[in-house]
Amino acid sequence: MIAIRALMIGAPLLLALHVLAGKEDPPAPAVIAGLVISLAMAGTLYWLGAALHEPAPILWALLVMLHPALGLIVFAILRTRATALLRGSGVDVGVLGGRLPDAPPPGVTCRETSGTTA
Repeated sequence: MIAIRALMIGAPLLLALHVLAGKEDPPAPAVIAGLVISLAMAGTLYWLGAALHEPAPILWALLVMLHPALGLIVFAILRTRATALLRGSGVDVGVLGGRLPDAPPPGVTCRETSGTTA
Protein backbone atom coordinates (compact mmCIF):
# COMPACT_ATOMS: atom_id res chain seq x y z
CA MET A 1 0.00 0.00 0.00
CA ILE A 2 2.84 2.37 0.81
CA ALA A 3 4.47 1.63 -2.54
CA ILE A 4 1.27 2.53 -4.38
CA ARG A 5 1.01 5.85 -2.53
CA ALA A 6 4.67 6.72 -3.02
CA LEU A 7 4.56 6.12 -6.77
CA MET A 8 1.09 7.43 -7.56
CA ILE A 9 1.61 10.64 -5.60
CA GLY A 10 5.33 11.05 -6.23
CA ALA A 11 5.39 10.61 -10.01
CA PRO A 12 2.93 13.43 -10.86
CA LEU A 13 4.60 15.73 -8.34
CA LEU A 14 7.97 14.94 -9.82
CA LEU A 15 6.71 15.59 -13.35
CA ALA A 16 5.30 18.94 -12.23
CA LEU A 17 8.61 19.82 -10.60
CA HIS A 18 10.45 18.94 -13.83
CA VAL A 19 8.32 21.54 -15.60
CA LEU A 20 9.30 24.13 -12.98
CA ALA A 21 12.95 23.10 -13.11
CA GLY A 22 12.96 23.29 -16.92
CA LYS A 23 13.14 27.06 -16.71
CA GLU A 24 16.46 28.94 -16.92
CA ASP A 25 16.64 29.61 -13.21
CA PRO A 26 14.64 26.91 -11.38
CA PRO A 27 13.59 27.73 -7.83
CA ALA A 28 15.75 25.98 -5.23
CA PRO A 29 12.76 24.51 -3.32
CA ALA A 30 11.54 22.85 -6.54
CA VAL A 31 14.94 21.27 -7.14
CA ILE A 32 15.22 20.05 -3.54
CA ALA A 33 11.64 18.73 -3.53
CA GLY A 34 12.30 16.91 -6.81
CA LEU A 35 15.40 15.27 -5.36
CA VAL A 36 13.56 14.21 -2.19
CA ILE A 37 10.64 12.74 -4.17
CA SER A 38 13.03 10.92 -6.53
CA LEU A 39 14.89 9.42 -3.59
CA ALA A 40 11.64 8.34 -1.93
CA MET A 41 10.45 6.68 -5.12
CA ALA A 42 13.84 5.00 -5.64
CA GLY A 43 13.81 3.75 -2.07
CA THR A 44 10.32 2.32 -2.50
CA LEU A 45 11.30 0.49 -5.69
CA TYR A 46 14.47 -0.82 -4.05
CA TRP A 47 12.46 -2.08 -1.06
CA LEU A 48 9.92 -3.76 -3.35
CA GLY A 49 12.64 -5.35 -5.52
CA ALA A 50 14.51 -6.62 -2.46
CA ALA A 51 11.32 -8.04 -0.95
CA LEU A 52 10.72 -9.96 -4.19
CA HIS A 53 14.32 -11.27 -4.10
CA GLU A 54 15.16 -9.66 -7.43
CA PRO A 55 18.81 -10.21 -8.45
CA ALA A 56 19.67 -6.49 -8.60
CA PRO A 57 17.07 -4.31 -6.84
CA ILE A 58 19.40 -1.30 -7.00
CA LEU A 59 19.01 -1.26 -10.81
CA TRP A 60 15.22 -1.06 -10.47
CA ALA A 61 15.65 1.83 -8.05
CA LEU A 62 18.08 3.73 -10.25
CA LEU A 63 15.71 3.72 -13.22
CA VAL A 64 13.43 6.17 -11.43
CA MET A 65 16.33 8.62 -11.25
CA LEU A 66 16.52 8.71 -15.07
CA HIS A 67 12.91 9.75 -15.64
CA PRO A 68 9.79 9.64 -13.45
CA ALA A 69 7.80 7.78 -16.10
CA LEU A 70 10.32 4.93 -15.92
CA GLY A 71 9.53 4.69 -12.22
CA LEU A 72 5.87 4.05 -12.99
CA ILE A 73 6.79 1.39 -15.56
CA VAL A 74 9.17 -0.32 -13.12
CA PHE A 75 6.53 -0.14 -10.40
CA ALA A 76 3.98 -1.79 -12.69
CA ILE A 77 6.44 -4.61 -13.48
CA LEU A 78 7.32 -5.21 -9.82
CA ARG A 79 3.70 -4.97 -8.72
CA THR A 80 2.73 -7.64 -11.24
CA ARG A 81 5.46 -9.94 -9.93
CA ALA A 82 4.45 -9.30 -6.32
CA THR A 83 0.79 -10.00 -7.10
CA ALA A 84 1.69 -13.29 -8.79
CA LEU A 85 3.86 -14.30 -5.82
CA LEU A 86 1.12 -13.49 -3.30
CA ARG A 87 -1.59 -15.25 -5.28
CA GLY A 88 0.67 -18.28 -5.59
CA SER A 89 0.96 -18.29 -1.78
CA GLY A 90 -2.82 -18.28 -1.36
CA VAL A 91 -3.30 -14.60 -0.50
CA ASP A 92 -6.35 -12.93 -2.03
CA VAL A 93 -5.00 -9.82 -3.82
CA GLY A 94 -7.16 -6.90 -4.92
CA VAL A 95 -6.55 -3.41 -6.24
CA LEU A 96 -5.73 -1.88 -2.86
CA GLY A 97 -3.83 -4.75 -1.29
CA GLY A 98 -4.05 -8.30 -0.10
CA ARG A 99 -6.18 -10.16 2.41
CA LEU A 100 -4.90 -13.13 4.34
CA PRO A 101 -6.98 -16.28 4.15
CA ASP A 102 -8.78 -17.56 7.24
CA ALA A 103 -6.45 -20.58 7.38
CA PRO A 104 -2.89 -20.87 6.06
CA PRO A 105 -2.33 -22.77 2.82
CA PRO A 106 -1.23 -26.41 3.20
CA GLY A 107 2.34 -26.67 4.50
CA VAL A 108 2.72 -22.96 5.29
CA THR A 109 3.06 -21.58 8.80
CA CYS A 110 1.36 -18.23 9.16
CA ARG A 111 1.54 -16.44 12.48
CA GLU A 112 -1.03 -13.83 11.40
CA THR A 113 -3.80 -16.39 11.01
CA SER A 114 -3.20 -18.84 13.83
CA GLY A 115 0.44 -19.81 14.00
CA THR A 116 -0.40 -23.31 12.90
CA THR A 117 0.34 -25.26 9.77
CA ALA A 118 -2.56 -26.57 7.72
